[in-house]
Amino acid sequence: MRYFDEESRDLTHAAIKRHAKAFADMYEITVDVTIEPSTPPTKNDAALAKIATNAGTKVFGSNKVSEFPRAMNSEDFSYYLKEAPGVYGIIGIYNEEKNTIHAPHDDHYELDEDILKLGAAWHVEFALEFLGTESN
Repeated sequence: MRYFDEESRDLTHAAIKRHAKAFADMYEITVDVTIEPSTPPTKNDAALAKIATNAGTKVFGSNKVSEFPRAMNSEDFSYYLKEAPGVYGIIGIYNEEKNTIHAPHDDHYELDEDILKLGAAWHVEFALEFLGTESN
């Protein structure tokens, strides 16, 4: 199961166990509920997200930067964010001329290698801003 926050996870798990016990009591049976852990929610650090947005605006242009809507993605990156502040950003790849119109996990996915240099530039600009150094 996926959640936006740990509180929702805890409430959902408790409700599942509570309802399972109620059904078990009603039908005079026993039940054992095991909920396997899932990846934690990916939550960006607000200050680092602001730096990433500023860096992205410099690299891509203000008309190319937007806030990604909340989604219940399952990202291993969330484990890193539990250990240290961080930010998870996404670079769009949609380009009909290059047939890069499919998402990375799609069987028809094609990588537009020209976007790699922009991604690298975004990381460099982020590092410069994080360190308090202005790029030229």
